[in-house]
Amino acid sequence: MIPVRVCVAILVVVSMSLAMAGWAGDRLEFEASEPELLPDPDWGPYLLSEEGYEDFAEGAQGQDYMVTLDAFPETPKPLLGYGFNFVYGGKNRSFAVFGSESEGYTLYADVDSDGSLADEAAWSLDSSEGRYAVDFETTDSGQAAGKPVAFPILSRFVIFPDGIDDSGRPAGVWHSETVRRGRVVVDGLSVPFELYGRAGRYDYPSQTIWFDLDADGEGGESRESPELFRNRDGYVNLGEQSYAFSVDPFGRHLELIPESERLPDRQALKEGHPAPDFQTTTIDDRSIRLADYKGKALLLYFWADWCGPCHSEAPRLAEIDSTWSDRGLQILGITTDEESTIEAFTSEHGQSWPQISEGFDGAVHRAYRVAAYPTKYLVDPHGDLLCGEQGPSFWTECWPKAEAVLPSGAD
Repeated sequence: MIPVRVCVAILVVVSMSLAMAGWAGDRLEFEASEPELLPDPDWGPYLLSEEGYEDFAEGAQGQDYMVTLDAFPETPKPLLGYGFNFVYGGKNRSFAVFGSESEGYTLYADVDSDGSLADEAAWSLDSSEGRYAVDFETTDSGQAAGKPVAFPILSRFVIFPDGIDDSGRPAGVWHSETVRRGRVVVDGLSVPFELYGRAGRYDYPSQTIWFDLDADGEGGESRESPELFRNRDGYVNLGEQSYAFSVDPFGRHLELIPESERLPDRQALKEGHPAPDFQTTTIDDRSIRLADYKGKALLLYFWADWCGPCHSEAPRLAEIDSTWSDRGLQILGITTDEESTIEAFTSEHGQSWPQISEGFDGAVHRAYRVAAYPTKYLVDPHGDLLCGEQGPSFWTECWPKAEAVLPSGAD
């Protein structure tokens, strides 16, 4: 949106700002609407067998926020499977699903987080468009600005009967992703925003905010969009002014504070656009930046030792390095792991390329907006993005583009 600055309009804008936001010196607070549950996800993890749940429960011992089951309901229906990630009130609760597609499904969830399903009510799942679901709403409480706050929890349990594993159990997931909407009116601009939360919380560093900067109503659904921010990003440019932003823990409002100078615009992580530059240090104390790779293709590989798929695809990466390093492809690893863990992993998997250790708020993670592992980006020899993907789709959708731009890619 092109900023419009007309003296007569300033009084109107100021009045609108004061009406829509709380004003305290340089601090602006913009209210957000009541939460709405986002559309159901397209996938979920498979429900656990009894043996699988026992393994999970054993591994969860000693973790106070995990509440595992030790008592179960009496029901004539067959057990379909167990699950967890029924989260609110600082507790990760478990559940169990019974029944079949022919007789219907029944859900028991540990609402009171006492480890027992024997005292819980049975919830019947409703069928709609090939899925089965039931809604759960409650009120939770917390603290904000030193005061007690009550806030709503919206969630839905969904199972996907056609996403069945070898043992016959379908996929199922607790869905509690919500959105609260509002509008920033400041400096001659009127910019819609959306706050995305989970289980009633909106202020975690990895949670996202969408500012509709170009007023086209699109962009919040794509992590590559320069309009989608994470709380850890910390600032947004509105017109010619940069603002530090923060989100109320429960999504009730968005706070903006003007910065003393204009900060750099965010780059679009799209094919053909310049790849975001960075400057950081490898674990062997070598200063490194994107410009160092000019003239070569670069694979940025975001990984961690605790990431199962990262172990699975490690041999493939080692093979790529061996085959393509003399054809103009370099690999750079970026992880949140400590140096000792990195050295053990790379030694085990025969990886010799440079590694960067930093947090999710580090320079490279932030530049490429990484929130999950493995994530991979390909940069061409001119420093432009070829593509980037999370998960296994990288190998089918993105990797062929690297082979096409490398000098010997036709070999």
